[in-house]
Amino acid sequence: MRFAFSGAAPIKKELIEAYENFGINIFQGYGMTETSPVISAENYFKKNPGSVGFPLPNVTVKINEPDENGIGEIIVKGDNVFKGYLHDKEKTDEVLINGWCHTGDIGYIDENGFIFITGRKKDMIVLDNGKKIFPEEIEFVIHNLEYVKDVLVFADNSNGNDDLKLTAKIKIDKKELQETFKDLEYNQILHKIWNDIKEINTTFPKYKYIKDVLITEEDFIKTTTLKIKRFKEIEKTKEELKNGKTISIKNIDID
Repeated sequence: MRFAFSGAAPIKKELIEAYENFGINIFQGYGMTETSPVISAENYFKKNPGSVGFPLPNVTVKINEPDENGIGEIIVKGDNVFKGYLHDKEKTDEVLINGWCHTGDIGYIDENGFIFITGRKKDMIVLDNGKKIFPEEIEFVIHNLEYVKDVLVFADNSNGNDDLKLTAKIKIDKKELQETFKDLEYNQILHKIWNDIKEINTTFPKYKYIKDVLITEEDFIKTTTLKIKRFKEIEKTKEELKNGKTISIKNIDID
């Protein structure tokens, strides 16, 4: 085995490097069923960790309505793009506009032509000041912590006021947690986790800072393809917070 392609979700840089040490190249790609199903991919000559590579031949990719940072919705045109949804003109008209397939994915194209995905349009959090947050980009960094099995970032206003508090719900890997924080008591472990999150915060603008962390050992609600059902999990979590079934790190005296 000399190489493998990966899609659906980003891979940790350390994992890619581990495979490369065995002589196996991991190339990341991007696509959807509506594009038959590949849009772009890395290869031996065009590779950039964190990106999903270059568009395939005869596929055109551009960013629709980019902001000041060049970030916007990824749209695609080419012979690979589908003709529409069977018996669903309304949905087809939402996705296919002037021959362009609107993917619903948010991202940018760098100066070298590599495509980067930052999140999903429907998952975007818009603050009162107009600032936009794509939870996936924060989740990806938190997921790099050894003891994190799953993570979900969402805006919480369950305290009853209008202020949105960016919260991270973390499903811990208990074995890795015990290995990472040997001989520490429970509150000391929580303190270490909070410090890790504060360290991650420093890599983002202040409006993207995680203000609270929820710890769980329970599995997240997922699809059959093991993707987190974001809105169902958020709804469940907010209900648990309201009923006191979930405890946040910030409600524990760890500072």
